[in-house]
Amino acid sequence: FQISGPSAFVSLSGEASLPQETQNLTLRVVPEVGEGMALAATLLGTPVLGLSTLLVSKLLKNPFGKAVAYEYQVTGSWDNPVVTRLSAPATPAKAAAATEAQK
Repeated sequence: FQISGPSAFVSLSGEASLPQETQNLTLRVVPEVGEGMALAATLLGTPVLGLSTLLVSKLLKNPFGKAVAYEYQVTGSWDNPVVTRLSAPATPAKAAAATEAQK
């Protein structure tokens, strides 16, 4: 199951049992930060910096969002789900390395 919205891309995979009302799911949230970063770069820097940030974001398919993505495991019953964070956004150094590796 996937949802693509203006502020984030959300994917959900796994199993849900209707008779037992339980789930074992993995949820991944990738924020859409390219256009926001381009606007910030334009306002704080120059239009050239903002445009180049937007182009990089579009060409590399949201590398900044992928670098700050969250992943969760959702298990247990529907009445009392257990949500565990599997991964958190990378540190700035790891985010830069992930972005560089995608080039």
